[in-house]
This record gives sequence, structure tokens and C-alpha cells, in this order.
Amino acid sequence: MKNFIKLIAILISVNSYSQVEFGTTTEVRDTGFKINSGTYQVLDKYVVIESEGTAAELYEKTIGWINETYNTPSEVIKGQVEGDYIRIEGSSSTPLFFYRALGQTMGYDGYRYSIEIRFKDGKVRFEPTKLEVYQAPNASAYVAGGWFTVLFEGRLKNKKGKDDKAGVKTANAQRDYFSSLATRLDTYYKKGSSGGSTDDDW
Repeated sequence: MKNFIKLIAILISVNSYSQVEFGTTTEVRDTGFKINSGTYQVLDKYVVIESEGTAAELYEKTIGWINETYNTPSEVIKGQVEGDYIRIEGSSSTPLFFYRALGQTMGYDGYRYSIEIRFKDGKVRFEPTKLEVYQAPNASAYVAGGWFTVLFEGRLKNKKGKDDKAGVKTANAQRDYFSSLATRLDTYYKKGSSGGSTDDDW
């Protein structure tokens, strides 16, 4: 009986702090061009985090999470309406978009993203809205460099059905990264701590 009670306690604990997972959809595209036709995994637009509290209380807790998570929160917050929404812009050293070159799967030199967090009583909508990659200039390769906007998706297979290694890594990296951020926010709502700071910042 004791073991059964312990099991129930563990299951309740795990359920209380479970992972917030972004869903995905799969799309088959024929663009007329071999280079970008194929099967894609597309990240859902947002996840909903359910938590106790009014919209105003969840807004204040989110400000606390931003202060704990980012080194310079005043620079990260790009827009806010008290009790309604917050827009943040962060950067990541974790690769979030990959490409193939000379037979190798490679990431870019930098990544930055925008997220909108909207509040209602008892729930929060967490929505990544923009993702950019930075490529350093390379005169010998005739690459001007700079920031480029990319989509929240990765190609899983090319038009012939062959696995796209870079696309698979991209799709998985984006899902895992934004799910992890949303989970840390959810944990902060429940425990008052997100379990550590992030190296993502400007």
C-alpha cells in the first residue's frame, strides 16, 4: 500500500511540472522547384499555459520570469500593456536553423527571436512570432552577411522522399527550444523559479 501511495505522489508531482510541448503539423509541398519541395514539419503558432491567477497576476509573474531569465530584461522587453500582453526579443547561442554545405550539416553564427505572451484569467498564450539567423560576411565566398528571417519549420524529406538532415535538425531544435522556454515559464508560475537562468540575451 505504501508503494502505491508513493507512486501516486510521484505521478501527481510529475504531472504538476510536466513539459509544455509545442505541437507540429506535417505538410507536403510541391513548389515546382526541387530545392524546396518536399515534406515539412511546421511548428504550431503557440501553446497555451494554464495556471492559477488573474490576467494581472500572471502578467506580474511573467515580468518576474523575464527578470530571472534574461541578463538585461529592460532591453529584452520591446512592448507591453499591463495585464494584457508582453513582447520580448531574445537571442540564442543554441542553433535553431541548419543548412547543408560541402556534405556537412551546419548552423548559423547567431539567432534571435520575438515572442508575444498574452494573458487571460487562468491561462497564458505563448507565441513565437519571429526568428532570424545571422550569417557573418565572407568576401571569398561572395556572402554579404547579415540578419535573415527564417520560418518556424524544417524540411524532413526532399521531393524524392530522402531525409533532409539539416531540415530534421532544424525542426527538432526549434520545437525543443521553444517548448523548453514555455516550460520554464510554466514552472515559474507554479514554483516562483524557472530552474535557472539562460544564456540567451542581447
